[in-house]
Amino acid sequence: MHSLGVCHRDLKPENLMLDHHYNLKVADFGFAAPVRGRDGSGKLYTQLGTKGYMAPEIHMNKAYEGAQVDVVAFGIIMFVALTQRPPFAEASPDDPHYRLLIGKRSDMFWTAHAEAEDGDDIYSKEFKNLFEGCVAFNPKERLTVAQIRAHPWMKGPIPTLASVKEEFDQRKAVVD
Repeated sequence: MHSLGVCHRDLKPENLMLDHHYNLKVADFGFAAPVRGRDGSGKLYTQLGTKGYMAPEIHMNKAYEGAQVDVVAFGIIMFVALTQRPPFAEASPDDPHYRLLIGKRSDMFWTAHAEAEDGDDIYSKEFKNLFEGCVAFNPKERLTVAQIRAHPWMKGPIPTLASVKEEFDQRKAVVD
C-alpha cells in the first residue's frame, strides 16, 4: 500500500481477509489517505482508527505520518496473531503495559505476558525486538516497512503453501 502512496490508518485483524487461496487481502479503506499527506507535507491530522491499534501520536492528538501509524498497527496485529490477545489496551502513555515499553522496562512487559501464558516465555528474542521496534513511542525510532521485511524474525522459517492450505482447509471444514 505504502509503495503505491496510500496508508490505511485502520489496520486491525477485522480488516484482514483471506481469499479462496488463503492469500492475505487488506479491506476497508474508508480511512485511507495519501502517504504524503493531503497537503503534501507528509503529515496527517485526522484523529481516527480503532483505539487498540492506534499509534501513540494519534492518541495524543498530534500530527502523524500515515505509514508509521500502520507500522504500529502491524506490530499489534502480529502480537495478537501469536497470542490471541492484545499486548495492551492502547499504545498510549496512559496505558500501564505500554508505559513499561516506553519507560525502558520491557523486561517487565515481557514477564507480565509470560505470566499470561502460564509462565511460558513464548516470545523469541527476534519477535520481541521486532514488536518493540514496531510500537516504539517515538515515530522516528520505529522500524520502516523495509526494516520489517529484512528483520531476522521475518526471515525465519515459514510454512509451505501446501501446509498453509491443508491447515486452513481443516479449519474451514470445522467451521462448515
